[in-house]
Amino acid sequence: MFFLLVTVIVQLFVIYSFSLLAKFKYNSNQLLSLELLKGLSIVGIISCIISFFLPLNITYEICLIISGILLFITHKAWLNFKKFKLNYKWMFSILMVLTLFVGSMNAFIYDTFLYYLPSIKWLDDYGLVKGLANFDFNLGQMSLWHILQASFNNTIDFTYKINVTLVVIFLIYLFETKQEKFSFFLPLFYFFIASPSTELPVFIFSVIVILNYLNIKNEDSIYLGIILAAILVLIKPLSIVLPFFFLFLIFKELKRFNYKVFLIIGSILLIFLSKNYYLTGNLFFPLKSGITNNIHSVSVEMYKLNDLLVRFLIISKSDINNLPAFDVYEKWTNLDYYKFLVQDFNISIKIYFTLILTTFIFTIYFIVKKNIDWVVLGILIFIKMVFLLNVSMQYRFVFDGLLLISCVFLYNKNFKLKLFLPIIILASFSFVFSKSLFSIKDENFVIRNRPSKYKFNQLILTKNRYTKGYKSNIFNFNTNVNITSDRSLDLRQPTIASKLLNHYLRQKSHPELINPNNIKSGFKMVQNREEDIKEIEKHLDQIRRYRKEHRNNNYPK
Repeated sequence: MFFLLVTVIVQLFVIYSFSLLAKFKYNSNQLLSLELLKGLSIVGIISCIISFFLPLNITYEICLIISGILLFITHKAWLNFKKFKLNYKWMFSILMVLTLFVGSMNAFIYDTFLYYLPSIKWLDDYGLVKGLANFDFNLGQMSLWHILQASFNNTIDFTYKINVTLVVIFLIYLFETKQEKFSFFLPLFYFFIASPSTELPVFIFSVIVILNYLNIKNEDSIYLGIILAAILVLIKPLSIVLPFFFLFLIFKELKRFNYKVFLIIGSILLIFLSKNYYLTGNLFFPLKSGITNNIHSVSVEMYKLNDLLVRFLIISKSDINNLPAFDVYEKWTNLDYYKFLVQDFNISIKIYFTLILTTFIFTIYFIVKKNIDWVVLGILIFIKMVFLLNVSMQYRFVFDGLLLISCVFLYNKNFKLKLFLPIIILASFSFVFSKSLFSIKDENFVIRNRPSKYKFNQLILTKNRYTKGYKSNIFNFNTNVNITSDRSLDLRQPTIASKLLNHYLRQKSHPELINPNNIKSGFKMVQNREEDIKEIEKHLDQIRRYRKEHRNNNYPK
């Protein structure tokens, strides 16, 4: 927790320094929080462009930090801080401590180990790699947020806590603008704070952008809204509500267009499409539309097989029935993991329809009030929810809509943070210490959808997870093979674990380097030959034997 405070301070220092690179006239009230969001976006875009050509390794990070120091000095940035003021500093301090405390617990969200950490490790070692989704389909989702995390994790943020810094920026915004009451969102945000989850930036950017518009409602707030909304699409492509909402406001409210703003948005869109194409050969990944026929492109069959894993349900049940791999689907329905997904589906569908009903009520309410702006927002949220209902049952993808609705409804309501502060404190401690949350036998290797037991020494330094593997040559490239977990975790990339090996068997194809001597040349997909199947089974057998031998022991670090 102490070192986490140091991490947050240094990250804020660096991103504020980069905010000085561009004058941001759309920050009407000269808010520190908005300057920090601007700096965060600039660092992310710079790192994204660099990652096409170079790895985001320790050398890059040192250059980034030194550049931040030089910018801070040359612009005499310390003089700017005199104009930044916070209300209720004692409340802000309490919430800061709570944020650092909850952030110091261990990462536990399933996707952290599925593709967040592997994405960051690939960026550390190689940068963006052409056709990387052929190696692991999930890595095609590599987000600007993971690129940002990879810009700090070898130096000042080696426990992957960039979301803690983001929550601090959120708190700064609330206390700068006297909107402290919206701190009651913190228990929800704390669920995502311990890992570099892409959900949290979607939530926080959305709340800040809509509150800023509600506070000012002028040209600046609209242009700021559409710029930050475009950044959101780089973080998570499903964040499509706010860009369309602010585009509507531009056509409705503004008499003239600011072409510089549209140039910025166009540049962000170009980066988004380029990144998708580079990683997957598909401009609109993870949707199938936009697939190209290049050597590094992900095949249609890969999308179908991933649909069967209930990752992206972008094909209908009739399409699934006609799949040549339907026998594989039938086998998967008998797996315990699939049964867990069915249970999760039953919960998700109830939450989904609750959110849809809430959005419907919101829209009808403002139709009666004849407020066209919020009617349009409600319709956009509703369309997104209905679309995602057919794409994925992960209700966290549509929670940003509920937050937007909450902000609009509660903006003019008067209630004080004092009423919520005890609840926030209680929720924070319950989340970290509840016995039902840390029943994990082995904290280092058994990854569940819950935190592991909090230890006293985490008040000083948050621990990392460790795993064990061996080096091998598989197909036509060198790799690490993880023998203690079905995720790659901290191992140097490329790392193959049992989950990926089983995928290669099921999809009847495997990745190979286009140029065996250069990993940046990218991965292509090759049909399994008999010798490839034997090689995969050999590694799976070695993993099974190791786990059987160590079944009753803790895995060594």
